[in-house]
Amino acid sequence: MKIELGNRPAFIEEELKKIQAQVLPLLKKNSTFSTLSFMLIIFSLMNLIYLMFMQPSGTTSKVSIGFFALTGALGMALSKESKLLNKEILKNSRVYIEKRIQSGIYLSDQRKAAYQKQIAEQPVLVMKHFIEFLAEEERTKKRMNS
Repeated sequence: MKIELGNRPAFIEEELKKIQAQVLPLLKKNSTFSTLSFMLIIFSLMNLIYLMFMQPSGTTSKVSIGFFALTGALGMALSKESKLLNKEILKNSRVYIEKRIQSGIYLSDQRKAAYQKQIAEQPVLVMKHFIEFLAEEERTKKRMNS
C-alpha cells in the first residue's frame, strides 16, 4: 500500500506517515513473498513446459517433473500468503484510521460517528474519508485557536 505524500498539507502527511510506519513490516514481507512467488511460478512453468513438450518423451524424469511441480506449488502458496498479508495491511490501516477518528478531540461525536459510518459503508474510500476527516479537524482546530 503505497500512499502518495506529494501535495498534501503537513498534518495529512504526518498521519499518512504514521500509517505507513505501522504497516511497513508487513509491506516488506508482502513484497518479498510476492516477488518470490512470481519467480517460482514462472521458473516452474517454464521448466515444466520444456520437460513435457520440448524434450523427447523417453528422457523426461518423473523426479524432475515432481520437483518443478512442487516448486510451482510453493510459488502458489507464497502468492496466497501475499494476498492474506494484503488483507492484513488493509485491516491494520483501517483499525488505525478508526482509532484516530475516535480519538480526535476537535470534532463532535456526531461528526466522528458520521466519518465512522462512511468508512463502514464505503471501505474502498477509507483514505478519502480519512483525509476529509483530517482536513475538517484541522479547520476546526484553527477556528478554535483564532
